[in-house]
Amino acid sequence: MLCLLVLTLGVTPPTGLAQNDQAIENNAPVVLDSRTLFTLPSESRAESVSEQITKIANDETITLDRLRLENEESETDFYAGNQLIFTLTDADIQGTGKARETLATEYLLSIQNAIKTYRQVRSSEYLIRYGVQAAIATIIFILIIWLLNSSFKKRIIRKIDQLAEEEKWAIRWQGETLVNQERCLFWTWKGIKLFKQIILLLLVLLHLNLLLLFFPWTAYLSQQLWGALGNAILPAGGAILRTLPRLLVVLLTIGITAVLWRLLRRIRQRLEDGRITLEKFPADLARPTYYLLTGGLILIAVAIAFPFIPILNSPTVAALLGVILILGIIGSWDAIQNLIAGIMILYSRAFTVGDRIKIGDIEGIVFDRNGLITRLRNSNNEVIALPHRRFLREEVVNYTASLRERKIPLLLHTQILIPYHTPWRLVHKTLLHAAQKTRYILPDPKSFVLQKQLTDTAILYELNAYTNAPALMEKVYGELHQNIVDRCNEVGIELVSPQYSAVRDGNMAALPPNYLPDDYTASGFRVSAIKADIVPSNVQKKSSHPKGKES
Repeated sequence: MLCLLVLTLGVTPPTGLAQNDQAIENNAPVVLDSRTLFTLPSESRAESVSEQITKIANDETITLDRLRLENEESETDFYAGNQLIFTLTDADIQGTGKARETLATEYLLSIQNAIKTYRQVRSSEYLIRYGVQAAIATIIFILIIWLLNSSFKKRIIRKIDQLAEEEKWAIRWQGETLVNQERCLFWTWKGIKLFKQIILLLLVLLHLNLLLLFFPWTAYLSQQLWGALGNAILPAGGAILRTLPRLLVVLLTIGITAVLWRLLRRIRQRLEDGRITLEKFPADLARPTYYLLTGGLILIAVAIAFPFIPILNSPTVAALLGVILILGIIGSWDAIQNLIAGIMILYSRAFTVGDRIKIGDIEGIVFDRNGLITRLRNSNNEVIALPHRRFLREEVVNYTASLRERKIPLLLHTQILIPYHTPWRLVHKTLLHAAQKTRYILPDPKSFVLQKQLTDTAILYELNAYTNAPALMEKVYGELHQNIVDRCNEVGIELVSPQYSAVRDGNMAALPPNYLPDDYTASGFRVSAIKADIVPSNVQKKSSHPKGKES
């Protein structure tokens, strides 16, 4: 943590301290300021060349352009001015796979760059710069230690005291106390103190290592420090130090995920309580959105932490998890489709719990919805479970959405055939009166009647009436039809089929007896003889009834 803070200020360890990993195996390295330049077969010869290069680097009078090569038939000489540094022979380059002249040029370039870096990091400008940065790093280190101790005393200790007063730390199961509160608090306090000491020790080591890296004379001590910790002091220190960055990434991922999860949970609670409102975001979407975002957050956290977990990062485990994932997708493909369809329906606001909907020939009230299915209850109290995929394939009619979202009531309509001889104004008045007498039919907006169609034998009337009770559609329609029959009987409108009216046989009018006048008598047929110009020979001309006689 301290390294990150200091690096943010622009601290960069001297480049001359970096290690060159190109050394040929079993060869001795030629080094300058802990930086490997190249290798030679002889260890004593490599040490002698290293001393020569170090002397040249410390001699400011020898400029870099005075370093040169002289290629002979079987060897190459390296000079600093007229001073011979060393000689590179064909035996020295065995196993490199390169020509001696080419390799000599690379060695010379490496020597020049190393000497340049060696002199730069020892210049007064660099020393002042890194001295200032070291001072800043020390101030930041002291500030972090102070904040850690202050926070530990003010918050953690106070929180533990508050929890101790609440007496909720005892571990109980079925009324039995398994671990009492004093022991829980004791081990909790010990664990927190141990964690604090570990953090302080790591901060001290990191700060000390950073200070050693700032200056070229102490840079090698940093390597010796970590080497001692990793190899001599702690046999398993190297493995711990190699695993520590991975562990920190995993812990940081878990911490950030937990913080975001708590933030999402609080926002969801505020949205559900109405204390926070978002434009065009209904409160009933808060909980499913919270679940979706939480699932996505967990998936992102797993994807980030997965490469840093050694057990899960092995090829065998990755292949096994891949096979399990593929088999799971294939085996639950229908469920995945229903889940995706459910998410689409949820955010398209096609319907919500409590709405009365119709899909295909199924109509009912939505009383339950989960990730895979939606359940309806029809007028017969039958529960119908529909997979979400069906809602994407068929048309969904929602009788409640307009009233819920835009405060516009549902328009009910029913049709009836009335013969032509009945005045249409009387029909309109009668139907509107029937609508007024029906419960749950609103007086405003007003009901209205349309003459939808003129058939061969009757007029098709349509009564339209508004209601704010879509869930009671069956009852409203039933009562409306009852009132239509009663009102039509009161005014003498016969509710008969056109075919029945066209073949009236002299029977009584198709009205209830209490709606007929007291002096009402059924009419009879009027039959008249018709003189035909041509009479079949097998039919007598004499009529069976006198002409014009009524019956």
